[in-house]
Amino acid sequence: MKVRINFIFLSILGVLFAGLITLNDTRVFANKDDIQIKTERYNLEEVLQYFELDDGENTIYYSERLPENQVRVVELTIYIGANSKIIAIDEVNTVTIPSKDVYDHPLASKAFLAPLDNLDYTLNSISSNVPQYKLNGGSNSNDFYNFHAYERHHYNESRTSTSSRTQYAKNVDVRHLWRGTRNYPDSTWTQSGDTPRYVYARKYTSNISTSDTPTLHHRFISNTSDILKSTHFPLYGHGFE
Repeated sequence: MKVRINFIFLSILGVLFAGLITLNDTRVFANKDDIQIKTERYNLEEVLQYFELDDGENTIYYSERLPENQVRVVELTIYIGANSKIIAIDEVNTVTIPSKDVYDHPLASKAFLAPLDNLDYTLNSISSNVPQYKLNGGSNSNDFYNFHAYERHHYNESRTSTSSRTQYAKNVDVRHLWRGTRNYPDSTWTQSGDTPRYVYARKYTSNISTSDTPTLHHRFISNTSDILKSTHFPLYGHGFE
């Protein structure tokens, strides 16, 4: 009789324990379709490529420029599991405000670096997404943000531009590109922390790289823990879409 009671008691405990595991799994592990939809919605491949995310919770701020000088900023919590895979994505907060107000908003300001030269966010002279012509601009070291960006991505006719090390076009104004992307991005991703990292994206109207890696897409990456590792480059692989 005693053995039977112990067996029943252990069975009940097993059911309760299984229930706790199920609840925990439901809270942490999201539906695969939900992960895919949000990953594509916020283009989180950029996050996995450029940020070093910790196991567990990570806070990412995503922004996108909207029509009529509006900006949407979304605070995301990204859960990382085994093999550095995303296992859940929570949309924590969302705000849509005029672009001129982003630096004064408590949430939106977390998604952006301070503007260059204190220029107005919507009216600065580099808001155009048309690449500017500059004779031999792709190899002018003075037009690059730093030496790291110049060393890896300047135009060099003796070397082939590749997807992992793209080159700027020979006669493009590189300074206009990185400043335009930095001050007037189409979208951004920011990794929260003591030394946040920023990825700025912008699409231009014509090719900004060589014929080996033609692309309309540009990236500016700010590494606030080591400014010498900040960089910018044409992003190959997105085509002319």
